[in-house]
Amino acid sequence: MLVLAILVLSPGLSYGFWKPGNTMCKAIESTHHTCSVTQGGNAFLQVITNASGLQVHFKKQFLTGGSEEVLTIKKGELKIRYDSFRNRTEAFMDNGTIKIQNVKWEDAGKYNVEIFHSNGTHINKFDMTLEVKANPWPYVVFACSSVGAFLVIVLISVCICRKVKARKQPGAVI
Repeated sequence: MLVLAILVLSPGLSYGFWKPGNTMCKAIESTHHTCSVTQGGNAFLQVITNASGLQVHFKKQFLTGGSEEVLTIKKGELKIRYDSFRNRTEAFMDNGTIKIQNVKWEDAGKYNVEIFHSNGTHINKFDMTLEVKANPWPYVVFACSSVGAFLVIVLISVCICRKVKARKQPGAVI
């Protein structure tokens, strides 16, 4: 019974140790950047070297052709305008990085970033694509746990068969 309990608990425990990590993407290095993040991980998107005193507009492009402003940084304050990013997004002004925690499938897509001086003068505009990859660990843990559970069942079955067979033999000591 202890072995079975260990097999049932081990997937959850091992997933806790193998959570997706952090991905750093420096979008400032090109006019179009692709950032590949594992689902459930954290994305650090550096859009400028220092956002202090600047305005940053971060818009998501939709396949239908429209776009929606996800967030803005203005006067050192982050304003989240897209509900799915609330409570899991923050900005670091000193290095111009936007952190998205617990990246979701729906975060994937093309984003447009525009940067302005505080007086409204345009500094830079570029696109970035956020790709969200599947996290393989839940599947690996499930597969290993299933194989382990199967082996335990086979082992128990073999032990039971041996005991039954030993009882059928006259004079056998159990």
